[in-house]
Amino acid sequence: MTLGKNIRPSIQSAANLNAKLLSSQTYYVTPGTRIRPHSFSIPLNSLNVVLLNNAPVSNFTANYFERYGAKVSKYCENMGSEDILRKAEKNYEILKLTHDNGQSQLIKLLRRTDLLIDNLAGNCLERYNINCDELMKFNSRLIIARTSSYDRQDKLNYENPSEISVAFKSGVMNHIFNDNVSINGNSTLSRNTSINRTTEENTIETANKNTHKQTNATEIAAFDKNILIRSNAKAFVCAAETFTVTQILMALIERNAIGNRQVLNLSLVDNLKNITLLSKECESKVADKFNRVYTTRDNDKIVVGICDTKDIHEFLSDLCLDEDCTEREVEEKIKSKSTSECRMKFQFSGYITIINK
Repeated sequence: MTLGKNIRPSIQSAANLNAKLLSSQTYYVTPGTRIRPHSFSIPLNSLNVVLLNNAPVSNFTANYFERYGAKVSKYCENMGSEDILRKAEKNYEILKLTHDNGQSQLIKLLRRTDLLIDNLAGNCLERYNINCDELMKFNSRLIIARTSSYDRQDKLNYENPSEISVAFKSGVMNHIFNDNVSINGNSTLSRNTSINRTTEENTIETANKNTHKQTNATEIAAFDKNILIRSNAKAFVCAAETFTVTQILMALIERNAIGNRQVLNLSLVDNLKNITLLSKECESKVADKFNRVYTTRDNDKIVVGICDTKDIHEFLSDLCLDEDCTEREVEEKIKSKSTSECRMKFQFSGYITIINK
């Protein structure tokens, strides 16, 4: 009985100490919970990762594990790579593999490794006579993640494209061309050759000015749309990279639970297709008038994104509109108000963001 009484207070004291240590990080810890305070900031501090990369450049997956505490050793084929368009890093070592020594070199490298990220172009390991099954015989805890832009069976798997190529290759962004903004709009004003320049000089001069304005407007629209396309592509590919990390983490959890070693073939194009299917299953079914960008009288933007019925009623009430109002009516109502009016009216609305020019 005495022993039990002594143990409980000591456990409680340890929990209280941990709670105090974590208080500055705004984590809530229930009484009796025993944790390591630093595990929140570096939860992967016991993980050893090896990255094989074509060039000494930033790699999302490796950097993700490194940020959360994993020890990451980075190797590349060529330090003087021509791949200068990506962010270069200095903490790389040159990987000297040949067909004869490739397997023995990697076995030495991976004896104490938990995760190998193979980001070499194409089927490079096979060309160096390296067999993944043989590698795992020498390291029973090894997870091998073979990452690429395209599927390894695809003839394009040797390519190293930018985000925009990956996004369109997967098909997730093809719908962007279905709207009314023309990227390659033809704004050239045709001119009848039979026009008499002496009698209609002013008309032609006006037409030329209008042509110039239309051309500029088209170029600006194309420029703005390309910015949007690039931003969307980066967001999509970042989601695909995160999906890669998620699959690796699931493999590590399974290995820790039942000891299964795995070889994962993870391509960004396949990940984007999977993400699209998942997102369609859980996307919000919001009417367009409650899920778009409006413009105020001052030409500032108001981003409206409402999913809750109660918030919709509140939004329409603030605008003095009925529930059966059209999108056009909402647009005109907001357009009639100044930015300051909108800011006052919606200052406590979490579903509305006002963006000044």
